[in-house]
Parts: sequence; structure tokens; C-alpha cells
Amino acid sequence: MTLGTAAGPVVRSPRRGIATGVVVDGDLYLVDCGLGVVRQIAETELPVNRLRAVLLTHLHSDHIAELPALLLYNWGTQVGGFGEPFPIIGPGSAGALPEGARPVVAPPAPGTAELVRNLMSAYAYDINVRTHDEARPPLDELVRPTDIALPRGIAAGPRADLAPEMEPFEVYRDDKVRIRASLVHHPPVFPSYGFRIETPHGVVAAGAGRCEGAPAGPAAVRRVNGTPRSSQQDRTALVFRSPALTG
Repeated sequence: MTLGTAAGPVVRSPRRGIATGVVVDGDLYLVDCGLGVVRQIAETELPVNRLRAVLLTHLHSDHIAELPALLLYNWGTQVGGFGEPFPIIGPGSAGALPEGARPVVAPPAPGTAELVRNLMSAYAYDINVRTHDEARPPLDELVRPTDIALPRGIAAGPRADLAPEMEPFEVYRDDKVRIRASLVHHPPVFPSYGFRIETPHGVVAAGAGRCEGAPAGPAAVRRVNGTPRSSQQDRTALVFRSPALTG
């Protein structure tokens, strides 16, 4: 289900930030962590205690702002949260900033794994104290960040083609789903991905959407799902679901 569709990073409406939840036979897969996703997960009673994977389309703040809250507010079976390891799968380092951009914070272009490591460091005191005081499982053993590696031969980059035509490639598989990714055009961000979540009950396609001021177009979703679809400016996902898929 679409948990939120509001783009940011400004709060313009009561709508929740960008996030999509997919439940497959009781297991939860989450795409993006926009503003308000943690409360939205609670209000919709999604099974965060059975979180299998988190997918990040790209590292704009309105897609990752509540990643720390997702981890810290749902950590451990004591609070009805996750108790088994799961991956956080997202873009690797861009390697460089867009042409002409000046780095103001170091490192200039971290990927998902470095992002998560830095979040752990930022909240180290809380994590260390709660692990001791509340017998929580070590959070760093549950959260497994993974940078998506582009297949060899894909000529793309922050100062080149952001999203050349390509076949979706596998980034995750378990006993319930197979997830494939493809670069999508979301300038000036690189890498930015669309995901195709394939289940026995149906397919969910989720992507980065389009930038403000950019013309509408189906290209990003076509690369993920094989069929052109239209989208609203600030929608992050197109969801094809059946009752069995979402419960």
C-alpha cells in the first residue's frame, strides 16, 4: 500500500512523506522512508515485526528522513518490532557530485552502507544504553546495509547518462519475493532506482517519481515494469496489488 506520497523536503500538506509498504504472506517489504512513515506503519498495522527488507530508491532527504526513526522505534521484539536481521538495500556512492556542485559536507557522495553506518554512529549512545538496559538485540547485527552494484558495462554516472536503457537486474531474493532494479531518470541525482517486486500474487513497481518542474513521463516506470504508465508529480510508487498481496 502507498503509505505516503508527499514530496519534500518542505512540509506542504497534511499528507505523509514518500513510502510504500508491500506485505506478502505476512512479511513486510518497505520502499523508502519519508516523513511520517513510522506513525503510518503503526496506524495501518503493518507487520513491522516481520520486516524482511527496506529498499531506498535514492538518497534525497524526503525518501530517507525517517530511516533512523524506523530503526530506533521498531527495534526489538520488546516493542513489537523486528527481531531478525534484514537488509537495507539502496544506491551505492555516486562517486562524484553533479558537474559544478561544491561539496559542503564530507564525504561528498556517500552510499547506503555509509549512510547507515553514520546513522548508527550518530545514535550510538542510545543504541548502547538500550542494548544494555533493555536487553535489546544488538542493532548493528540486525541491520545489514547493502549498496546496489550496477552490472558491468552500464555506462552511467553523475556527469554522464543518469539512466541509460537497461534490463532490470536482481538485487534481492528470498522465499517470498524477487526484487529487480533499474536506473531511473531523477536529475541531478545518481544513482536513482526503480524497483520491481515480484511475488506469487502480483507485481509492485516503485520508483523515484519525477523532479519538480520536470515534464511528466512514463519512462522511469517503463524501465522497471515493461509497460508505460502515467504518474502524478509527487507519487513515488505505482502499485498493482491483489487482496492476497496486501492483506
